[in-house]
Amino acid sequence: MKRVTKEVLLSQLQQTSNQIASDIDRDYFDDIDNIVTSLAISYDILISIINHEDQTKISNADFQSALLYFTALNTILGTLELFRRGYSKEPQMLFRNAIETMSAAYDIHANPEKYTILMTTPDKFDSKKSISVAKSVHSFIGQMYGLFSSNFSHVSPFHILPHKSRGAELCIGGLYDKNEKTHRLFTLSQFIAISDVLGSLLELTFYEELSIHRYWTYKEGGSFHYKPNLDSGGLQMADRLKEELDKKRVSV
Repeated sequence: MKRVTKEVLLSQLQQTSNQIASDIDRDYFDDIDNIVTSLAISYDILISIINHEDQTKISNADFQSALLYFTALNTILGTLELFRRGYSKEPQMLFRNAIETMSAAYDIHANPEKYTILMTTPDKFDSKKSISVAKSVHSFIGQMYGLFSSNFSHVSPFHILPHKSRGAELCIGGLYDKNEKTHRLFTLSQFIAISDVLGSLLELTFYEELSIHRYWTYKEGGSFHYKPNLDSGGLQMADRLKEELDKKRVSV
């Protein structure tokens, strides 16, 4: 039986992991490019808010909201790095954290008194409750949060193997099988959805400070109308995922 040494782990981190990232970048270049483009737009908006020339136009609550959105973006970017290096379950664990953080960012904007609670009595601020506030804008936020919580953040059948599976090869770190596309496409579809919903919440939060609106239109009477971002690649990804699943059903 092969021993696991520090040299094995260092080889995974310094060589195998880099090769996996190179292979995934090659095979999924357009998908990663599309996701990063969306993230870059959100980063750029936040930088303009955080470094606004007239900070009197940005309330304390909205300034902290921008910082929380920024944290959520960094989490998504870090998640993309794990995906590129072949990790299969870990991205979903971080997706949950990103959803909770962006929901808290919107909650603090929509309910500025919660900023005071967060700053003065942080133990009384429950970011999990922010999910209910954010899902009033996009209901599937609650569905995604529940999916990632029950199946990935909390121990579930995804984390275990049947006893006497010692014949199975265990993977230390990430793994890339070029022929196994289903899970990878599923994870990419989640990247697209989460990046898209963050962009939408972000735009709604700082609507008046933005000159270009991709998701929302202001209506007379003070209401907003949501228009889906058809350039996100979500529909095309769904078609590719369906095609891959159909292939598996035929081969069974």
